[in-house]
Amino acid sequence: MASLTLTCIICGRKFQAARKDVKTCSPACKLARQRADKREQRKARRERMRGRPFGLRPRACAMCGKEFIPTSGRQRYCSRECRFADDSRQGRVAGGYDIKDIDAAIRNAKTRPPWCSERRWRIELARRRDPERYETCQDGYTVIDNQ
Repeated sequence: MASLTLTCIICGRKFQAARKDVKTCSPACKLARQRADKREQRKARRERMRGRPFGLRPRACAMCGKEFIPTSGRQRYCSRECRFADDSRQGRVAGGYDIKDIDAAIRNAKTRPPWCSERRWRIELARRRDPERYETCQDGYTVIDNQ
């Protein structure tokens, strides 16, 4: 079998090889090449992922179909508007309850439900303490008199 004279791609020395696909002259040069290849692969991956938070790949919005880069692995919508539009389209409001159910749930709750705002809960507690001062309207409770 004829030996070939090749040039090492790491150190540039001439060496004898039995096959033409050999690129390095020694195990030390081979290790240096592997490390350089890994470094290049990592650099290329960083470039591909640049600008993508958490390295997440773009996906299509579940409501409008527009492609967006998610900020977490669970994000399904490109914006709050799309999320709210999809919730209202599917009849979901505040954790899966209808508006009438929410009002009833707040009125009947002994402690503040986790999906209820602190302000809304304080208004409900004030209404319970002094029901004559508050009247029910479509957007919550309003004070009748300011004593």
